[in-house]
Amino acid sequence: MNLGKKIKELRIKNNITQERLAEEMMVTPQAVCKWESGKTMPDITLLPELSVFFGVTIDELFELTDNIHFERISNMLYTRNSLTDDEFSYAESFLRGQRKTKAKSLLARLYGNRADEYRARSAELAKKALEENPHEENLHSVLCGPLWDWDLTNHHELIDFYYEFTGKNPDNFKAHEYLAELLIADFRTEEAERVINKTDKTNHPLSVIRIWAKIEIKKGNREKAEMLLDKMTREYPDNWLAWSYKADICATLGLYDEAIEFYAKAADLSEPPRYIDDNLSIAHIYEIKKNFTAAAEEYKKVTDILIDDLGASDAGDVIQAYERKIAECEKRASNSV
Repeated sequence: MNLGKKIKELRIKNNITQERLAEEMMVTPQAVCKWESGKTMPDITLLPELSVFFGVTIDELFELTDNIHFERISNMLYTRNSLTDDEFSYAESFLRGQRKTKAKSLLARLYGNRADEYRARSAELAKKALEENPHEENLHSVLCGPLWDWDLTNHHELIDFYYEFTGKNPDNFKAHEYLAELLIADFRTEEAERVINKTDKTNHPLSVIRIWAKIEIKKGNREKAEMLLDKMTREYPDNWLAWSYKADICATLGLYDEAIEFYAKAADLSEPPRYIDDNLSIAHIYEIKKNFTAAAEEYKKVTDILIDDLGASDAGDVIQAYERKIAECEKRASNSV
């Protein structure tokens, strides 16, 4: 039995009208009608309220398959910046009761989501505290994390994990790619070269070129890196990822005008469902360049992509977060006139 049918069964059994249920749940009668017809599902935050109202447990109320739970939690993590305590508890409780690998994967994402949320809260509080007490030196490490202490910034433990993982999974290119990136970040370029040389390069030519370019940059061979990137976009002129990779490296090198050009090219070549990364990168560069009007326009493009291509709710917290960025940029643009 699906969720809508269960709600209808309990409503009729208890002689409750759609109008009264709607009033209790603070939704419209049309919303209840859509639930019962299977056209939509109640918001996850209504689970506890519905179970209390009908006098049943959540498990009794929502006879959902494991796959539906997995899908709902995955969508929730993908479309939300932060989760309510009820949403987090529901997802954690369900996932911890599962033995499937998918449950471990989603639980890792769930905890990562909560960690990101707390890091964001920590940063905001640290900024406010520093404004009130500029001499509170410990807050800088809270806000920025370790920047110059090598013992805290090197990746040797994660690198060791990936060496072992790739040894057991020699055909897993993505794992080799992450291992190479970590080695490059730690200036272990010779090891990164050996890692990439071991991989099957035929199915991932763009990623391989990008990694080689980053290796050359770390080794101080910037011209050689630029030649590799130019060759990549000549050979793959219609591939948005080639232009996006090229833009990323230009932005890393501080070549902001070139990066904007290449990110825009990548965005133009992208087909739905599009990623927001290229437009976000352009917005960030415009903020760096103090062109807040242009930054606001890019953030507007981001919200359009999220709504049109990815189905994000225009009332959701992800969209609202970007709308706040738009308002902030517009305000800073007006103040600079």
